[in-house]
Amino acid sequence: MADLVSIVAVIASGVLAATGVGSLVLAYRKLKQDEKQHQELVTSLNNVIDSYDKELRSLRQMFENLKNEPGRSSIVDGAKIELEKQKLEEKKRQNEWKKYLDIARGIKWFLEAEEDEE
Repeated sequence: MADLVSIVAVIASGVLAATGVGSLVLAYRKLKQDEKQHQELVTSLNNVIDSYDKELRSLRQMFENLKNEPGRSSIVDGAKIELEKQKLEEKKRQNEWKKYLDIARGIKWFLEAEEDEE
């Protein structure tokens, strides 16, 4: 009977060891697959960054060419003025929004104070 128990114990430990090794193999494969996907992602992102840098250099070069072209400086100056106007308008809208937000907070505070008095 003891021999049977020891045989079953050896078989069970062998099965557990095989299961453990199988799990390790699967985990290793998954790790390698994830590593490959991460590497592909990094490569793809590097390509996007390179493309962006090329586009940015091209746009900067076009701007410099336009800026240095005779007769174009007035157009560039006009565009700069228009851009500053747009920035100023945006700042005004933000200030208006803050003002309305402060008014709303004041009304909320007043209503809460009235509610507390009751």
